Amino acid sequence: MASKNTDIFIVDGGLSTELIRLGFPVDLTDKDPLWTSTYLLKNHNALRKAHLSFLEHGADVILTGTYQASLELFEKAAGIGAEEFSKLIQMACDIARQAVEEFWEKQSQPGRRKPLIAGSVGPYGACLLDFSEYHGNYVDNMTMEELKQWHRPRIQALVDGKVDLLAIETIPSIVEAEALLSVLQEFPSMKAWLTFYCKDKSHIGHGESFAEAVGKVSACSQIVGVGTNCIAAENVTALLQGASTSRNGKPFVVYPNAPGEQWIDDSVCGKTAADEFDDLIPAWIEAGVKYIGGCCGTSALDIKHIATLLTDR
Repeated sequence: MASKNTDIFIVDGGLSTELIRLGFPVDLTDKDPLWTSTYLLKNHNALRKAHLSFLEHGADVILTGTYQASLELFEKAAGIGAEEFSKLIQMACDIARQAVEEFWEKQSQPGRRKPLIAGSVGPYGACLLDFSEYHGNYVDNMTMEELKQWHRPRIQALVDGKVDLLAIETIPSIVEAEALLSVLQEFPSMKAWLTFYCKDKSHIGHGESFAEAVGKVSACSQIVGVGTNCIAAENVTALLQGASTSRNGKPFVVYPNAPGEQWIDDSVCGKTAADEFDDLIPAWIEAGVKYIGGCCGTSALDIKHIATLLTDR
């Protein structure tokens, strides 16, 4: 089941959440700094099964298991150099592609469009393992060139892996977003969406206005959508409304956390009940959302719930 509304693309949910639901453990502490990316080293089949599960439950777009994958982390955690790192990232693309092809061969839903593969690109802060991706203060002590050099190897490998687009996600600052757009423009045929982490109903993690951030990102011709992810669902509507005139005609992308999975420092808290989440989705679509899914704490079952809600509209 996928959305019957051809204007809406259903994005998958939390890859770690689905891996755990399927019986594959994920250590989200600094004991395993690679998080879900560790499965690129030890169990490709687990990743394939998780991707396939999202597809079978209605996802139109699946994200590669590369959010936490950086050359720096793989060097530290596994002694892997640049060439092998590139191969691993491309393998992540291949695993996602295998899941899409397996699903597509047996799917029978009339009018179902072939799912897309988005290459996941997380922020620099994710490699620091100190939750700094939620404030982005590291950009105050880094040059634009340093940020670009750090992000380039993964983006290059995802492009080489022939993803359909990039999912640049959980970005906490305008500075890092601008560095990422600069690298993106080195690959002019590649499209991307970019989503910010927002700390409240009007500001991104580093403190800048969400509306300002949306305006800067949406001005890039390679951007197909801009929005927010990894936040409390209750904050989404206000964010979208506040940036409604800033998006340069680009659609919004939203994939918030499940109720009870809003990250703050080293803990989680929840303020939005499941029935309230249902009530919010129509307002997001009305505000201009084209891509909608889930982030932390959302499994394939939640994606099915979203797909059902959209089908019933």
